[in-house]
Amino acid sequence: MVDRFGRFGATVCLALLLSSVQGCRSSNVPLDTLPHDRGKAGDLANAIASNASCENLEELDPAGTQGSWDFTCQRGDVTFDISIFGGDDARQAEVRQLAASGGLYVAKSYYAVTVAFPGAAGKTTPTLLDPFG
Repeated sequence: MVDRFGRFGATVCLALLLSSVQGCRSSNVPLDTLPHDRGKAGDLANAIASNASCENLEELDPAGTQGSWDFTCQRGDVTFDISIFGGDDARQAEVRQLAASGGLYVAKSYYAVTVAFPGAAGKTTPTLLDPFG
């Protein structure tokens, strides 16, 4: 009886250890990946945020659309919006809109990053986006 519970306890501990290691690993998704669904968009957003040391990644629209997905993350007291595009049409439309707004942004293959809230600085400066460039 003791042996059975001992094995069960060891199995549970091993499972918990493996799941925590998987949760802590950084994403291996290339930053030029074209996501085809919400899951892949989340993987790409995680890779972008990880590369920029941006924490607390959250999906802004869990229902999502087929064309784009929005996320937010924080780096210090600055909040960033990450838009993931599901294709060239969605990318072109969003980048056009960002350019017309006159705000600062970084646009790459299938994503764009903007400053949602500049934090204590109170204003958006180009250097805030440097980690995403």
